[in-house]
Amino acid sequence: AELRRAAQARAEADEEALRRAREREKLEARAGAGLHSRLDAERAAEQLALERAEAETRATATLQARIAAEEALQAKAAEAADATRFAAAAKEARLAHEQQLKRMRAHGRGWAWIGALLAAAALIGYLWYDKPQAPQPGAAAGEPLKLRLELELRR
Repeated sequence: AELRRAAQARAEADEEALRRAREREKLEARAGAGLHSRLDAERAAEQLALERAEAETRATATLQARIAAEEALQAKAAEAADATRFAAAAKEARLAHEQQLKRMRAHGRGWAWIGALLAAAALIGYLWYDKPQAPQPGAAAGEPLKLRLELELRR
């Protein structure tokens, strides 16, 4: 009877140990599942952090490009304003020179007409009053020149 009781107690103890081992195994499995889910959660958080960092990097690059574009636009606007001012100054200078030329032309036209009229009068006077006379055919008029020419050629 004692052996039976001892065997029964041992069987109960073995069952109890087996039950506790199964419970411990279940607890460890739950703990393992918890650790696994925590690991998955950490991986997901890490992936989200990487994606967030990439998004922030892209946003920073986009912002820098936008700032550079705005600076270039401001530089172009300043350049265009300078060109506009230069064009306005050139236009004013051109108009001033045109006015000066118009004034000079107005004064110069009278003198030009006077000069042209004087030249025409001199030409008419020359042609009208001082007509050159044609050489007359004859020995006396051409002889002294002919002799001088012959003397010069002989020397």
